[in-house]
Amino acid sequence: MHPILYKPGEKEFLDNGLAVLTDCTKCLVTEERNGAYTLEMQYPANGRHYDLIAEDCILLAKPNPDDEPQPFRLYKSGLTMSGVTTWYGEHVSYCLLYTSDAADEAR
Repeated sequence: MHPILYKPGEKEFLDNGLAVLTDCTKCLVTEERNGAYTLEMQYPANGRHYDLIAEDCILLAKPNPDDEPQPFRLYKSGLTMSGVTTWYGEHVSYCLLYTSDAADEAR
């Protein structure tokens, strides 16, 4: 399965979103035991949908061959010398952590 790109804040993943990222050269999901659930994706700067990818977009990707696709929020990128951008994402469930922290600070 190729990762699927969705607009920021998407909550229902019923279609192909903004684009299916068929030009993706690497999409690796790492799940540490009792730890981080992260995504690392590499996408060429001359890829078909490069201009659609941005921070806060949601990427739906399979963590492994057996599990269902999971949503990840893209939070950082970096361009390498070879013209390939590496994007980093965290599972959307972590977004709730930031929301509760902000609510606590407001009190």
